[in-house]
Amino acid sequence: DILLVGMGVPKQEKWISKNLDKLDVPVCMGVGGSFDVLSGRIPRAPLWMQTHGMEWIYRSIKQPNRAFRTLALFYFIWLVILGKIVYSLKEVG
Repeated sequence: DILLVGMGVPKQEKWISKNLDKLDVPVCMGVGGSFDVLSGRIPRAPLWMQTHGMEWIYRSIKQPNRAFRTLALFYFIWLVILGKIVYSLKEVG
């Protein structure tokens, strides 16, 4: 058995964390907006964008509210990488 939870991030992760021990399923996975795409409610990106891993750009354009979260994620990743570099330089020096 597999339980797919499509509530969106972070709501689905919080729900899974809260309820997993109450459920009798070996696998529980958050699938975000996958059900929206599969049902046709939200269109997929053009094939060339899918092929080149750029579907997130299409979704950010079509759903501007997602753009802020995407930019925030890139900013967070940049800060983590920068922090690692600074920490490494302090260790060496």
